Amino acid sequence: MELIKSLLSLLCAGLAGFAGHIVAHDFCERSPTFARSLIRGAISLLPTNDRQRYSEEWLAHLNDCEGVISKFKHAFGCLACAYSMRRISIATTASGPKTFQIEIEGFGSTEIGFSAGKHVFGTYVVLCHRQKSAGGNMEPITESEILECNRMLTNLFGPLGDTERQHMLQAGNFLMAATDQKKSIKMRFLVDGRPIKIDDIFPHVSS
Repeated sequence: MELIKSLLSLLCAGLAGFAGHIVAHDFCERSPTFARSLIRGAISLLPTNDRQRYSEEWLAHLNDCEGVISKFKHAFGCLACAYSMRRISIATTASGPKTFQIEIEGFGSTEIGFSAGKHVFGTYVVLCHRQKSAGGNMEPITESEILECNRMLTNLFGPLGDTERQHMLQAGNFLMAATDQKKSIKMRFLVDGRPIKIDDIFPHVSS
């Protein structure tokens, strides 16, 4: 009886070892496919503009990895990196203001992107300061003053892209239409639907 038990134990151990060998061999054969699937999943987490670049880099590096452990170490490293980049992207996108509205009493409103809105508000501040310095009289602004204002705002907020220039043109057309229709205008600015605060535009001066 003991002999039969020993034979069965040996047989089970042999079958288990054989099955384990088959599974391990199959896993090793398929490990590049599994690793590529992990990396593709990581790439899908990235911002759209970054996916092509990192896809090429990460998959190319995977091909250079030798051994199962090395391939999976790289794949899980890519996955961790993608999660971190996604969190940073979401936090960056969600943290800042999105829209800038210009409202004119009795006329209407227009909405532009916040980046262009900072330039609009900066121009408004410069013009108000100029008018105050001139004793309340708003004289025609010269070309050199416009260039100096643009230079100052670019240094402060950064250059405008194509979208921001279109938004600036939209705001300019809105203001021109309002001044053509009304002799005097009462204007206010909003950021994401709420009245503007100075630290929305100039966060470095807020306490």
